[in-house]
Amino acid sequence: LPFGIPPVPLMRALAVGDSETAERLGALDLVEEDVALLSCFCSSGADYGRLLRRVLDDLAEAA
Repeated sequence: LPFGIPPVPLMRALAVGDSETAERLGALDLVEEDVALLSCFCSSGADYGRLLRRVLDDLAEAA
């Protein structure tokens, strides 16, 4: 991940839809392509690009 964002805490926050934690970890600086490799390495098969988009949309609505 770019910007030195810790991947596992970000993956956890995205997986559970924790927008506040994802924002604190730097999700606002990311786009879907930045987290695409996480989907490849995660055994759960989660689409982290889609999860990131959902969190970013939630944050935009709250603003």
